[in-house]
Amino acid sequence: MTPIPNGQACPKCAPLQTECEALRQKLDRNRAELDTFVYRVSHDLKAPVVSLYGMASVVSEDYGEKLGEQGKHYLSRLMANAGMIERLLADLLAYSRVGRKEANPERLQADAVVRDVLGKFSKEITQRKIRVEIHSPLPEIFFARTQLEQLFSNLIGNAVRFMGDQPDPVIEIGAVAADAGITFYVRDNGIGIDPQHHQIIFGVFERLKEIETDGTGMGLALVRKILDLAGGNIWIESNKGEGAVFYFTLPVGRC
Repeated sequence: MTPIPNGQACPKCAPLQTECEALRQKLDRNRAELDTFVYRVSHDLKAPVVSLYGMASVVSEDYGEKLGEQGKHYLSRLMANAGMIERLLADLLAYSRVGRKEANPERLQADAVVRDVLGKFSKEITQRKIRVEIHSPLPEIFFARTQLEQLFSNLIGNAVRFMGDQPDPVIEIGAVAADAGITFYVRDNGIGIDPQHHQIIFGVFERLKEIETDGTGMGLALVRKILDLAGGNIWIESNKGEGAVFYFTLPVGRC
């Protein structure tokens, strides 16, 4: 075999590299087109769904006493389903905006962002008597604040939502630095997730069936998309009934 001089490309590899690059560009175009389609559909459907919910609310308030018990039940179900569709469309819009909208990274204190996110769940945390432990100090990173808030909001929200009947509920949040970047984690001692679902839960519209929840199944898909575009990663360690730990990494360039 004739050796290839340093600095020169392999002639046999060139066509394959060209084909791979063409496929990559096609995949990028398809993803962009899909995101645009999702954005337009969810945006256009939002107004009529909001109108439907509003009119149903008016009917309930002005004519509720005339409907009878069965009529009230039907109207209640109509409003609940309209509300669910509204939340789903909002999540689809958020999902489609990732990668389409300028991220605007900035120097952030992760500790402050996490505490702001916890404030949004203060009512649920207090009601369920959840003990939250932040293994401070969390590091300073260079990232888009909105996206970092979305990451922690979905992971902390899931920890709260799937705590179950744990008598001593705990959520732990921390980070570990390494040469390749920083790994954050959100740990809980809730109901846990069977290993057979560990990959499925990161898909669009995927929800655990163990308990009733008003989630749309978009949260972890949004988290994964944000991290994919940032060059990061996310994974879970969990068994059913033994709590769960979600880890996500941000590469050096984001830290």
